[in-house]
Amino acid sequence: MEEQASDLVRMLRARIGMTQEEFAHALGLTVGTVNRWERRHFRPSKLARATITEFARRRGIAIEPTPVAAGFVEDYRDAA
Repeated sequence: MEEQASDLVRMLRARIGMTQEEFAHALGLTVGTVNRWERRHFRPSKLARATITEFARRRGIAIEPTPVAAGFVEDYRDAA
């Protein structure tokens, strides 16, 4: 899951055209936190994932949990 979470954060941030600094500020986080997520040093907590999901939803991007054998993979697509 760590790989998918870091990829999700990076893709979401790129899709909405934000730097790590802008993304961190919008979510009330430090740039270092976003950077560590994207470099797979840490993964977002459950609360952080919920915040990211809501942030994406407000920008018209749905992030849905998709069940897989070893847990959940966060996937994203444009909201209909």
